[in-house]
Amino acid sequence: MKRKMTLVLLKFLFIIVVTNEDYQKTESQIFFINKINDTIIYPNKQEEFEVIIALVVCGDRVKQALVAIKSAIIFQKSSKLRFIVLCELHLQNELSNDLETMKYMSHHSFTYQILNVSFPKENEKTWKNLFEPCSAQRLFLPNILINESKVLYIDTDVLFLNEISDIWSHWNSMNSSHICAMAPDEATKHKFYNLSCKYNYGYGACSFMMCKDAEQDGVSLLHGFGRSFTLNKVPPFRKLYLAFSNYEIGTNVHENLSKPLESALKKTINSTCGSAWKALMKRMNILFPKRENYIQKITEIRIAQ
Repeated sequence: MKRKMTLVLLKFLFIIVVTNEDYQKTESQIFFINKINDTIIYPNKQEEFEVIIALVVCGDRVKQALVAIKSAIIFQKSSKLRFIVLCELHLQNELSNDLETMKYMSHHSFTYQILNVSFPKENEKTWKNLFEPCSAQRLFLPNILINESKVLYIDTDVLFLNEISDIWSHWNSMNSSHICAMAPDEATKHKFYNLSCKYNYGYGACSFMMCKDAEQDGVSLLHGFGRSFTLNKVPPFRKLYLAFSNYEIGTNVHENLSKPLESALKKTINSTCGSAWKALMKRMNILFPKRENYIQKITEIRIAQ
């Protein structure tokens, strides 16, 4: 089989997907309860699929990467989840220890592997320090992850705010004619497979332009570029990052994450992007409803069955 490579980009190569095989559509049939995070799951009739997420960790990005990983675990729903982390050698023990803790707290809901960062020997120093430290590593993933058929690449300054299968499902709309796909940080039309701006929602989408898809459907991925997670120049983004950072995996998501987070976001309504709090919370409130609404929904499902 001839090898194919597909790049899915969210701004600066935000997501990279590599494939050398075809894929099939799946269809949701029934509900069941996820005992890990107390949410409703729509499992596929076909065999459970695996989502593989790759990211690169260098310098001071370990904590930020762990928060990104935590958000993916929270929103994994029924899919199998595996992380491939390319990391500098001196950071690997710290990263491995934290991932083992998260794995235990989430009842082994994911697997992971840690690889050394690797650049071509020619101009290795230049490649490693291009843009942010190690950010050019993503360009070489097709050559490094040669045994993977599909890989979803994310930057470390990303938070999932919707089930990860939402992005993974775009494989169903792509075909052999696609070379790349992008989710721009503005609503524009181009001659490539174009993902919605709700998959690359940065402060530009809520400060000087509009992302109608996010307002209607909710934000799926939040991109904290420009260090808007670690600095307080976009208060709602900072609140989101801190809430996910402080959330303890395995505990009730509504009570310990979405409920206090919504309260915190409402207090930022007069700040940059403060008016976007409904779009930021929309998917989370649907997936992790109040306990009484959740029980009512489960009861309705069981009666229907």
